[in-house]
Amino acid sequence: MLIRQVKPTDTTDILALLDWMDASPHREVFSPEARTPEDLSWEVTGEQCLVLEDDSGAVRAYASLNPYKDGFLLEGPLGDSSDYTRSILRAVLKKAHKPVYAFCSNMNQEVRGALEDLGFGALHCTDFYSMPRPQKQRLPFLPDGMKFMPAFRISFQDYLELYRSSEDVWSERLTWTEEKYRTHFAQENVELMVLCKDGTPIGFAELEFDDDEATLAYWAVHPAFRGQGHGKLLLQYSIHDAFLKPHIMTLKARAHDHESSARRLYESLGFRLDRSVMAYLREHHEEA
Repeated sequence: MLIRQVKPTDTTDILALLDWMDASPHREVFSPEARTPEDLSWEVTGEQCLVLEDDSGAVRAYASLNPYKDGFLLEGPLGDSSDYTRSILRAVLKKAHKPVYAFCSNMNQEVRGALEDLGFGALHCTDFYSMPRPQKQRLPFLPDGMKFMPAFRISFQDYLELYRSSEDVWSERLTWTEEKYRTHFAQENVELMVLCKDGTPIGFAELEFDDDEATLAYWAVHPAFRGQGHGKLLLQYSIHDAFLKPHIMTLKARAHDHESSARRLYESLGFRLDRSVMAYLREHHEEA
């Protein structure tokens, strides 16, 4: 058994491992997006991209580290046996001098066990949902005093306050400038709807469009206005707005494990659960 840096000639073998993973949802780990040798050769480069060869010289496992947040994001470990999976995971962690984040299917017990045995702690589980295009849809009733506003009809500060107060774990956009805000929501493939009650912004939903799919990237209601049906109204209008575009065939959404009300709403409005993904974090250690 040999663990070494990826070579250009390894792309075919790595693609075979990716095909093996794609064939069974329970094997899912965070992995390269590319599924052709040409595209993959651009993704699997650098000294932190490793493969494991068996005694016959065949590539049996792959793992890599990429810069992410305050540390690294783990690609893999992807191996066709438990021993190979654990061996390449130990090897790639020896290259990590910062925290390492990892993602895998909730059903991938082999990788979850390997991660936990090597010091990773579970952060959360995210459920991913989808809804096919309905045959017909009707615009939901909007109560008196309620109104939806587009991005630039509310101030940047109002948006930032909604974002800050709506979810404790959201932090990425707190450093945005007004210029960044305007640039982001001026994009043709991004749409923001802000729900206002008597002129006060109380919730928002953000849709992103890509080919024939729409994704509900963010949606939230201010804590002071929860439990009054505003979340359901926001979600209903998001569904309606997404499918107003005739080329959109699927709407996708997600919810973390602590968002039980969101999961119930998705299911009640016709979303189906596609998969669940575990997020892990391993703080930096000198030894893997």
